[in-house]
Amino acid sequence: MWAYCQEQGIAFSRSRAFHENDNPHVEQTNWMLVRRLVGYQRLEAPEQLAWLEAFYTELLRPYANCFQPVMKLIGKEAVGQRTRRLYGRPTTPLARVLQSGRADPAKIPSLVHLYANDSPLPLKRLIDRRLAAMPATLAVTESA
Repeated sequence: MWAYCQEQGIAFSRSRAFHENDNPHVEQTNWMLVRRLVGYQRLEAPEQLAWLEAFYTELLRPYANCFQPVMKLIGKEAVGQRTRRLYGRPTTPLARVLQSGRADPAKIPSLVHLYANDSPLPLKRLIDRRLAAMPATLAVTESA
């Protein structure tokens, strides 16, 4: 990725501009979705990238966005010397987008179609089967 960005003249950064504390949040998301399932291998070969992209877009993204509820931090309150975090009711990211009313009206039918056509148990079983049949090239190279 670094070499590609250098060739194309793209500024390479791990966080968003003016968000100095952004990186931990990104790493938490990566651990939750990708690292916990795939592992910490370094994926550099084109076939590894193709496998990971297909795995993520076809299976993991629909499973996480449609069927995995997430708690959202609503606020914090000070209780003596401690801070108490207040969370809302756990909902899926898809439900949260649809409830917000800020979703793109052109994309709503495709999101609802995705939710209606998938079921969590067969999708989870397919994820497990795909991980069990992970290409051997993914497990060979490990990061330094």
